Amino acid sequence: MKTDDEIEALRLRLLKGIEDDWAATGEKRTAFPALMAEFAPGTAGAHEAMHTAFIVREMLADHLAGHAAVIANPAWFRQAARAGEAIDALLQAIRAAHAIAAAEAEQPAAKPAGPSFGGKKAVPLGKALGN
Repeated sequence: MKTDDEIEALRLRLLKGIEDDWAATGEKRTAFPALMAEFAPGTAGAHEAMHTAFIVREMLADHLAGHAAVIANPAWFRQAARAGEAIDALLQAIRAAHAIAAAEAEQPAAKPAGPSFGGKKAVPLGKALGN
């Protein structure tokens, strides 16, 4: 079993590979950090990861842990059950982060305290620009 440090080194190596692939496209309109922000909790990219974790969980439960050969072998079944627990934990972590980000995005914007124009309050600049 890999240590946390080995797993983090792998994650960083994979992240570097994504960055290198992005640089190789020659795309200059979007900086790499902005590209990675498209995968933050609450985004379509995070939703895609959540959906993939769900599919993997279902595949594991239906096709591996439920397979007669795995059920017949206690050691294999224990490993499949532990893998299922790990996938469930990942799915729950992604769901929780995704739900928090979605809730934060839905919070109503603070009402501007600025002047009123023709009976209407001024629109905050960020809101007017779509930010």
